[in-house]
Amino acid sequence: MIEGINTANTSTGRIIVTGNKELDRILSSRRGPLLVYGEAGSGKTNFALYVSALNSTLNRKVLYINTEGWIIKARITGLSKYWDMNRIEFIDLNNFRQQTLFILRHLPRIIYRYDIIVVDTINNLYRIEEDLDAATRALSTQMAVLYTLSSRLSRTIIVLGQVKAEDEREEVSGSTYIRFWSTTIARLEKDNPRRMIIEKPVEKEFFFEITGRGIKWIHT
Repeated sequence: MIEGINTANTSTGRIIVTGNKELDRILSSRRGPLLVYGEAGSGKTNFALYVSALNSTLNRKVLYINTEGWIIKARITGLSKYWDMNRIEFIDLNNFRQQTLFILRHLPRIIYRYDIIVVDTINNLYRIEEDLDAATRALSTQMAVLYTLSSRLSRTIIVLGQVKAEDEREEVSGSTYIRFWSTTIARLEKDNPRRMIIEKPVEKEFFFEITGRGIKWIHT
């Protein structure tokens, strides 16, 4: 049991709307974190902010955990022209220790207030840690806590992952533990049009464009 977890007012089921009904069915079929990963500029933050805004219009409460600094602020400003972003609560984390303390100690105490939690990006601050062994243990523990909160309390938790290029292969920093604790995994690619490739629990791909309002799904 997570110390301090508040199980009051828990949801009766996983709640998420993406604007794509087939994708919604896939995401609703599994409890546990949704990992969305891809290289910089692939649309991870656009997807997460759009889903946050879309669900907030359905009276769902969103907690958006930002580790990316000022970059997110510009995206929020752009979307605010079309969506009421005041229904989304944003919190900024500035270092990996702060991220660890928030997810392990604070989030379990306030989780009951929210239907959807976004972590953008789970491994951004991890990648710059000097003691990678300690950071990796902390990252694994963070993901274990997120898995427990999502699966036991039926909260939708979206975890964004930044990939690093190594020769012709791309991998998520800390990928072993991020993938292990993620029950649904989606990769974004900057093709034309852009693609979301579901890797787990089923193999499926969706096409989309990034617009001023967020994500526009392309049905083929």
